[in-house]
Amino acid sequence: MARTSPTVNDGKASGQAGEAEETRLNILDVATLEFADKGLSGARIDDIIESWCRA
Repeated sequence: MARTSPTVNDGKASGQAGEAEETRLNILDVATLEFADKGLSGARIDDIIESWCRA
């Protein structure tokens, strides 16, 4: 079986992935607070995004 050389990683992908993960976690934090405050029937996506943009 032939061996292939490893691909070169310029660091961009891991940086972007790290930033995306940080953004995802921030939105989840805001959403958690929104649902805790307003409940399942009261929390709204628009309010979550608005709060996240202000954070």
